[in-house]
Amino acid sequence: MGYSILGIVVRDSRKPCAQYFSTAHTFWVDIWNCDGTSFIKAHRLAGRVHDQIKVPPGSYIIQGYGWCRNVVTDLVMVNVGCDETVCVNLLPTPVRLCWWRALIGLNYGTVVASPEKSAKEMIPKELADRLDKLLREAMNYLPKEDMLPVGITEEELRKRMDETK
Repeated sequence: MGYSILGIVVRDSRKPCAQYFSTAHTFWVDIWNCDGTSFIKAHRLAGRVHDQIKVPPGSYIIQGYGWCRNVVTDLVMVNVGCDETVCVNLLPTPVRLCWWRALIGLNYGTVVASPEKSAKEMIPKELADRLDKLLREAMNYLPKEDMLPVGITEEELRKRMDETK
């Protein structure tokens, strides 16, 4: 069986074509097999924001993190065959986007909390309303550009959410 290489790079969430904005930060990655079992825990990236990791062929789920500024990337799933090098780009998740995801799950029940009920169905309405209000209010203190590097604006996301309610 030939081994393969995962070429991992942590990208800048504001400018995804570039590596993470500061090489003074050191990132680690966790790699799981596709069935959720741990493959590699807390692997320190040799180049601080990049590394090449030798793996057997398979499907992996990868997440990166850096403790210096509490930076966490989105999960990425990658499939790698025999004797391949696969590039894996990890994007840190801005806190504003995390809060948007929480709002979406809270208001639309997209997060499955149990097989029978969504999160929306499990949380008392008064609590959900307070949490919604607090998250939206807190977001007013965060920079709006700290959301997505793509063309969709926060206003467009808000409009789409309101239209589907």
